[in-house]
Amino acid sequence: MEESKRVWSTDNRRLACLPQVRRRVSRSAQKVLLELPLFAKASWLLTRVGHDAMMLLVLLAYTLRCLAYTRLTARTVWLLLAIEVLHGVSFGLAWTQAVDFVKAAVPARWRTTGQLTLATCMNSLGPMAGSLVGGYFFKHGALL
Repeated sequence: MEESKRVWSTDNRRLACLPQVRRRVSRSAQKVLLELPLFAKASWLLTRVGHDAMMLLVLLAYTLRCLAYTRLTARTVWLLLAIEVLHGVSFGLAWTQAVDFVKAAVPARWRTTGQLTLATCMNSLGPMAGSLVGGYFFKHGALL
């Protein structure tokens, strides 16, 4: 394996390709730096606009992000980091809205089970279903 393609070298446990790691860290830091203030102020926003309007904000941010991805070219690829800010908005608001919605929708004695079900859908069932459907379309072609 070439030295330039390795991200982690297992033989001496050192980073072999620092630029790739630096890019990942900068994108992750950018997302987290926006998500933390959103998590802190999301309850205020949720009480002002409600669940439905917050989900519309999430869908708007996600749609803008996907549309911006389609507009990237080789000359505008540097805008990728600016587009990733919308991930912080969509994830931060969506997760806050979902947790609060489950809290409001589930009876008090079942709230822990409701939150566990939400986390299971987000971290297990969602990616599994997405992989299965995506694999089917990859193998057989899209419907469009």
